[in-house]
Amino acid sequence: MIRAKLYKGLLTVTMNIRTLFDDEKVKLSVGIKCNYCNSTDQLALDHILAQKLGGKDIGDNLIYACKICNSSKEKKDLMEWMSFRGEYFLLLMI
Repeated sequence: MIRAKLYKGLLTVTMNIRTLFDDEKVKLSVGIKCNYCNSTDQLALDHILAQKLGGKDIGDNLIYACKICNSSKEKKDLMEWMSFRGEYFLLLMI
């Protein structure tokens, strides 16, 4: 299934080898844990931008999330969900 999606993505130019490489490099460095709460229990892939909001089923839009965070986020925009939880991303300013 993953190979079929990659193949389709490469054919339709919605994915390229470089973005896939960068994405997997980040995922390997973070490890297999929830990207929202760092839990390692009941992990699944989550769409950063929900498909219902136009998010694509591509590597750049998929991250690991535990069942609790994934269910809580539902189809909310990531920033809306973080605000709902009273949490905010730290931005690195260079």
